[in-house]
Amino acid sequence: MLKEMKWNMILSAALYMVLGLILLIFPATTDHVICYLVAGIAIVIGVVNLIVYFTRNITRNYYRNDFVTGLMLIVLGVFVIYKVDLVIELVSFIIGLCIIVSGLFKLQDSLDVQRMGGNAVVILGLAVVNVVVGILMVIKPFEAAMLFHRLLGAGLLFSGMTDLASTLYLSSKMHGYMKKLSEADEAIKVTEIPAEGDSGEESREGSASAQETAMGTQTVSDGQEPPVI
Repeated sequence: MLKEMKWNMILSAALYMVLGLILLIFPATTDHVICYLVAGIAIVIGVVNLIVYFTRNITRNYYRNDFVTGLMLIVLGVFVIYKVDLVIELVSFIIGLCIIVSGLFKLQDSLDVQRMGGNAVVILGLAVVNVVVGILMVIKPFEAAMLFHRLLGAGLLFSGMTDLASTLYLSSKMHGYMKKLSEADEAIKVTEIPAEGDSGEESREGSASAQETAMGTQTVSDGQEPPVI
């Protein structure tokens, strides 16, 4: 489960970075192209989710939402393609909202690292910057299209890179934390085994002592003369 979540986050970060690089390298890209690109990515991810759902063992699908998530992404992609003019008016808001959500996830990552005993200052700082950049996307302070597209690209690229770094760092911390828990469990088992062994030896010694007592009693009984009548 944790491994799948890790790779999902890495894939999401890679998509953010690719879209960000496209907007930085080709700032003259029209809003229509951006919407079609986002729609295509959503449809591809949705199809991948459906394939994963139907190819994975049913016991591993239990309590998972791959099927619903895949359908929703496909519907979203199709909606963007057919209502592109409506989506263009909301593109900055949508991308900004995605960047804000990315920052909130990093905020949770920083809290998780802190609770596991790690240093979460860097991730916390990245989360704050991420949220600020997302807010700038939402309020759209620049009217020039090329400048705004560059800002969108920079925001997506930053969000993707920090998502990737945060995911890898959190994964390493989680691996170390789980290893410590496993070692602690093994130590508890090792300390319990001798205790059970001592208890067994005491039980065996008690049984042997009782058996010897019974045999002695029987010997004395056998040695007694029968009563005179």
